[in-house]
Amino acid sequence: MFLGLTYAQFVGATGLAIVTRNGTPAETTFVGRHDISVTIGANRKSKSGPGQNGWLTITAKSYDPLPWNIIPVYAVGVSIDGAGFATAGIGKRFNADKLEIVPFWGPALYQRSLSSFDRKDLIQFRTGLDISYPIGDRSKVVGGFYHISNAKITSQSAGIDVFHIGLQMVF
Repeated sequence: MFLGLTYAQFVGATGLAIVTRNGTPAETTFVGRHDISVTIGANRKSKSGPGQNGWLTITAKSYDPLPWNIIPVYAVGVSIDGAGFATAGIGKRFNADKLEIVPFWGPALYQRSLSSFDRKDLIQFRTGLDISYPIGDRSKVVGGFYHISNAKITSQSAGIDVFHIGLQMVF
């Protein structure tokens, strides 16, 4: 698991950071805008099967904060082998000099194969961390990690760990 943590520890730490830390308020020039990132990544697990190969992920993070500087985080992703997900969750922005760190969590709709419907693995959760660095006025390079699973609610857990990198733009 990421940073040597168990999945439960990672989800717990992410949740605590979102709920208990202040976060960084959005600059007033960005209110009403979104970060849109397009990333490519790979599942670090060596299992074979749907969702275990390369991923293309599009993520949107709002600059309009909810209470306690929590932000909405939306994402969709597809893998080369036909798996896919869509999620709407929450996150929080933290700035460390020019680095921006965003832990996020949310429920996800997931399918091992987009060509057929299987309700057994439909409900999952996506937890992760994105780190970005500005490379222009409205662009950033972004990298991070996310985990998709169902917290062992059923035996049909996605169990995916994706490390990804890409470009993020402010719109």
